[in-house]
Amino acid sequence: MTKIQTSDVFTPGKNTTLTYVDRRDDVAAADLRKHIRRGGWLVSVVGPTKMGKTVLAQREAPNAFVVQGHAIRSVDEFFSKFAGYFGIPSEKSQSTVSGDRSKWGFMARLGLFGIGEAGSDFGGETSLDVSAGTTTTVNPEQASLEAVEIIVGKRGRVTVVIDDFHFIPREVRKSLVQALKPVAYAGATIILITLPHRRAETTDLVSDMQGRTATVEVTPWKEAELAKIASLGFPKLNVVDPSGLGDRLAASSYGSPQIMQHLCLELVETVNEIFEEQNLPVPLVEPSDWLEFHREVRDEGAIKWVQKFIGGPPVRGQKRKKHDLKDGRNFDGYQVIIAALKELGPELDLSVPNLNAQIDSMLKSGKSGEVTVGGKLAQMSELASKPLKAKLREADDEDVPVSELFEADADLDPAAGLPQPVFEYVPDDVGKTIHILEPYVAYTVRWHVDNLLS
Repeated sequence: MTKIQTSDVFTPGKNTTLTYVDRRDDVAAADLRKHIRRGGWLVSVVGPTKMGKTVLAQREAPNAFVVQGHAIRSVDEFFSKFAGYFGIPSEKSQSTVSGDRSKWGFMARLGLFGIGEAGSDFGGETSLDVSAGTTTTVNPEQASLEAVEIIVGKRGRVTVVIDDFHFIPREVRKSLVQALKPVAYAGATIILITLPHRRAETTDLVSDMQGRTATVEVTPWKEAELAKIASLGFPKLNVVDPSGLGDRLAASSYGSPQIMQHLCLELVETVNEIFEEQNLPVPLVEPSDWLEFHREVRDEGAIKWVQKFIGGPPVRGQKRKKHDLKDGRNFDGYQVIIAALKELGPELDLSVPNLNAQIDSMLKSGKSGEVTVGGKLAQMSELASKPLKAKLREADDEDVPVSELFEADADLDPAAGLPQPVFEYVPDDVGKTIHILEPYVAYTVRWHVDNLLS
């Protein structure tokens, strides 16, 4: 009998089966399930990256129409895709449809698409009445709306999921939400997946939908939830954890199941040299050096982002202003900020006053104002708005806005969309204004930044 491999139990970056932790009792799952069941709601699902927002939406609405935000550049583009989901002919179809039966011939495909409970309700409409040689003139927006009305009228469910809603251009977001109102009124549930500090945006865009908008927050995993990954996985390999190492790993995972999976894999394979299920129970031993253990867990993308933040915009022919720290180090402003974030944990969301206080405590002068923290945070946020490989021209002054320094790069594919933000500074965000949106970036600042700064 083939033994279970350690890499099949702990699977960072891959689909998890043997250590899948069901969060169905989580408030977010219960709330989203409720809104989908009722229909007619516009729901913002918010949370940091890699916390399971998309997985949650797809688990609760497995047959939903799902579209990626970076693929939508106009309202018409969205509705063309939505109509295509129903099998409604597009304007490019080289045929003419006639009569109600052929107009809604997409019903025959509902069983294939499995939209909610609708497929079994429509019976035997299986063919289109078409005549060849001409072009159909179906309005995708109107056809999609009528499709929703028919399905909901038959007690079926329609759920629309727009993932990474924040990637849609601002002016299109507003028009699209307005265009989706009639679809929601017809009974569909509209789910917009976005970032935590964008939670108010969707409700601001639909001021006349009071009582039919909601926010579902996918929070970082609790330590107890993360610890379940270890408690599920260790027995499958016949290893035991007498020292509670799983709990310690959970406390270092920044609420990310992916980081927890990664830490468990390193503990079992690298520290304990266990690569497959054991014949007899084997107790796990802890790392001899916890700092080195945590440094074994690396995400190269996160490393490169932190290096980019430390480097800041390139400056021509002059050195940046340096600041003396109480511990003897001499850093420029970007290095000071990253070093201070490390001392703060860093938390995934934190305020500028707390960061300033930490910088005050580190500088010999005790004056964080010398670092111009807000300006440099804005520069870091702008850096994170473009792909890692985006090139920057040298600036004459370190305070020149980064947005003016990006070079046009033929290697950057516009069709690939924008990068998922890993860091954002939002000056007008009440309370918490600094958002580390990628847990691996926070982990890198905590465990790798001393090496990167040196």
